[in-house]
Amino acid sequence: MTTNENMEKAEFKLDEKMEQLAKLKRAQPAAFDKLAPTAKMAFGLYVSDRDAAIAAARKIIGVNENGKSN
Repeated sequence: MTTNENMEKAEFKLDEKMEQLAKLKRAQPAAFDKLAPTAKMAFGLYVSDRDAAIAAARKIIGVNENGKSN
């Protein structure tokens, strides 16, 4: 199995802090815009990886309704 095949089969674990940033972005976009550029870049990379995992139908290990990892 190649590295790419392993990545496609791997689980994706949602990150508690990044999911909280996603909530912040939806609920308070002005506050999100005030974050440091590096935090917003890290968030963008995380969202890209998360969306790719979802599109590839990888198993997603979730975060509960309180934003805590399962």
